[in-house]
Amino acid sequence: MKTIIQKLFFACLLLTATTAAHAQVTITPTAGIVYVDAAASGGNGSSWANADKELADALLAAASNSAIQQIWVAAGAYKPLYDADGYNRNATPAPKP
Repeated sequence: MKTIIQKLFFACLLLTATTAAHAQVTITPTAGIVYVDAAASGGNGSSWANADKELADALLAAASNSAIQQIWVAAGAYKPLYDADGYNRNATPAPKP
């Protein structure tokens, strides 16, 4: 499941330009779940009430935290502020991963 979500996210990155830097937050899963809601005020992803605003934060955390088993995303349109490896691919010159 996590792999499918990551592949979908990377596909979205190809369609969405990254235009702003973003301070990454500490993501805290609850029972293996991280919550993302673009309309939230921004939190650590531990619940809907404390959902993180940025999908890339959750994906980046899931790549390095095996405790994250699921990412629940509220309905809406998501335009990542950066790609899941933390680089702005529109920078000149583009940074090497």
